[in-house]
Amino acid sequence: MTEINIGTGVSALTLLDGATILARGTNVPEGSKAYVRAGLIEGPAPDLAEVEIVV
Repeated sequence: MTEINIGTGVSALTLLDGATILARGTNVPEGSKAYVRAGLIEGPAPDLAEVEIVV
């Protein structure tokens, strides 16, 4: 979570590949990881190591 706009109810998030997306929801603190599905923040995600596997 990189930025939260309480007024609009939208948050900016940075993905693993560096892309930034906007998602509805403000229920996760700035600087935390979040689960996002279909443009909606589902809730906080655990702070685990990030691993990307290419098949």
